[in-house]
Amino acid sequence: MPPHVAPDERALSDTVADGENASPLDDLAVSESVASPTPSVLALLGRIATRDPPMPARVPAPLAHICMKALAREQGDRHASAEAFRLELEAFLTHRGASRLADEARAKLAELRATLDEVSALAKGAGVDAPEGEARAQLRDRVHRLLGECRFGFRNALREWPEDASARAGLREALELVAGFELDRRDLGAADAVCAEIEGGGSPELRARLDALRVEKQSDASRREKLEKLGAQMDLSVG
Repeated sequence: MPPHVAPDERALSDTVADGENASPLDDLAVSESVASPTPSVLALLGRIATRDPPMPARVPAPLAHICMKALAREQGDRHASAEAFRLELEAFLTHRGASRLADEARAKLAELRATLDEVSALAKGAGVDAPEGEARAQLRDRVHRLLGECRFGFRNALREWPEDASARAGLREALELVAGFELDRRDLGAADAVCAEIEGGGSPELRARLDALRVEKQSDASRREKLEKLGAQMDLSVG
């Protein structure tokens, strides 16, 4: 069967092999159907050759993920068959409630990123009018409130739809952002607690930062203990 046969035609054909998958040329109709009117064939070919089709913001992230997978240039990155493509679309339609939960959590994730930008501005001495100590405390409270809202939304979405890769990625990003924030604050306990929630403990870079801070804190504690013992010995000798 020619590689340009559309997925729905493949599904109706008795000759489709199990390993045959949907081609990006015809699956571009998926993107166009949710984004804009179908352009000419030549325009489609040109867009396929030069860039990925855009997904409007109004398209839910799980549906956008399915569409982009169907449009992948590499055969191994696309759905293995028209049936696999259909099943993913059916799963999205079945779990639209979970998708809405995840979308709300993604909005909170965007707020979290913006708040962390404010934290960075404050660290550089710009962008916040309140006194530094008060501003930092308020921003930290906001960071953890937003993390809680992200955690709640993404986890409930995943409870309803465990296969939602975009919700899983959103939850991981929120946790890693806040773990990095606590590492910047040099709060080992808080950073350790957030990293414990991340599958695999976080990225290699995050784990390396956490280990380095733990070693540094242990070294500081050991130094303080030695100084305290030395101070006690000096007090005894003076007495």
